[in-house]
Amino acid sequence: MMKYEMYHLRAISDIHPGTGKDEFSPIDQQVQRNSFGHPTIQYSAVKGATRERFENQFGENSDEVVHMFGGKKSVKNVIEDDFIAAEGRAKLDFKENEELKRLLGKIFGADADVNRAGNYKYNECLLISLPVRSQPGVYANVFCPLILNQIFAQIQISNSSDPEVNALKLLCTDLLNMAANNPAEMPISLSEFTSTGTILEDDRVIVKKVIQLDRLEFLLSVFGEFPVLISDADFKLLSDNFHLPVIQRNSLKKDKIGEVDGIAIYQILSDNLWTEQIIPRWSRFLTLVAIPESDIYRNLFIENTNEKVIDLGGNLSTGYGSLYSRRFSNVWNPLEQDASSFRTKTN
Repeated sequence: MMKYEMYHLRAISDIHPGTGKDEFSPIDQQVQRNSFGHPTIQYSAVKGATRERFENQFGENSDEVVHMFGGKKSVKNVIEDDFIAAEGRAKLDFKENEELKRLLGKIFGADADVNRAGNYKYNECLLISLPVRSQPGVYANVFCPLILNQIFAQIQISNSSDPEVNALKLLCTDLLNMAANNPAEMPISLSEFTSTGTILEDDRVIVKKVIQLDRLEFLLSVFGEFPVLISDADFKLLSDNFHLPVIQRNSLKKDKIGEVDGIAIYQILSDNLWTEQIIPRWSRFLTLVAIPESDIYRNLFIENTNEKVIDLGGNLSTGYGSLYSRRFSNVWNPLEQDASSFRTKTN
């Protein structure tokens, strides 16, 4: 049986979860998108980055890494793991059984390796808020009912009873009710820092109403410092290829043009100019990690992924960027014991 851990990821740099070069688009390197057209980070990018963290700490094919993420392992060790899982015995007891180890080596060979699938399963990283430019102000963290429904679905999958996850469920419920009750008044600012009349990135998206909720601290910790609830259509507009930031990349190379007194003279040439789409810093994501219940490395995994920086990208990757990872806690309860919702404070 699997137990789900929910993680909140905050981009602390611009990130580019890439899809590779697109020959038929004015944007050469686009970001990944989900089936709704929203920017996303596929699970493999975060899983690979987390794996690298553990490899650096424990070794590439260590027991911890192969158990969590998969990899090459001797047949004897695979059977050893299965034996431990089936019998509920400590690994040390098995390793001390020299006769059993000798028999397994004789049957399967001392050096026989197999590719072992990892026990930890990652979900897609769901974009839950996107920073967009605002006027007046600097930026706003926008999200929409479709995102709230996706968060709600992730909570149902997790089946978590942690107080903070329960608070997130109640918050999403209240925000969905707010959207349903005020469809013609969105975008709705959820803090006093973004006022009515504020233009969000595009002059077609203008804040129409300000509604503040109790327990603002939790709302800000999830969606960002300047939360604004907008319609699904407006969110799709502000996250499309015409509104996401695009930067230009220029590959420079040296070209030798001659020598003076034996010293080579070079000119710098600009080569291979391309455009690259990014998901901006301060974007927020949500993901689930499925871990076998009572797994021997569960606490080790949480210790090395909670309140840590995850660096995307690698030699074989088309992406880059840094995320701050925080596990939704079973300790912090944002709601008072007698509270059943995030009640509206002011209109």
